[in-house]
Amino acid sequence: MKRIHFISGIMIGRNVLNLDTNFYFGAAGLNIFPLNLFFIPYYGLAITSFFGHLAAIHYQKMKTTVLGFTAKKQSNFILVIGVILTFIILYGLTNGLEGFEIPEAYQLPIGE
Repeated sequence: MKRIHFISGIMIGRNVLNLDTNFYFGAAGLNIFPLNLFFIPYYGLAITSFFGHLAAIHYQKMKTTVLGFTAKKQSNFILVIGVILTFIILYGLTNGLEGFEIPEAYQLPIGE
């Protein structure tokens, strides 16, 4: 169901609001207060959840030890990489937590 909402958000941005769904479209919510209070945890949990699911599946399916690492250690590594990647992505999308200047056209749909 979430995928349908994501796709519909992109389609509304393109076809109804006549916006180019580029970097600014995705980063607008992360760089405008108070929306960032919702979107930073939302995006962070989404990315971390993805890696959490990968780690859980890997733990269940992996039967062998690789380079001395058990399936549990490998899964923990996958999860840690996901958390680190989450911080890197959010850090980049917020210009090092300082925020990007969002063009006027991208502020209109979110209430600015």
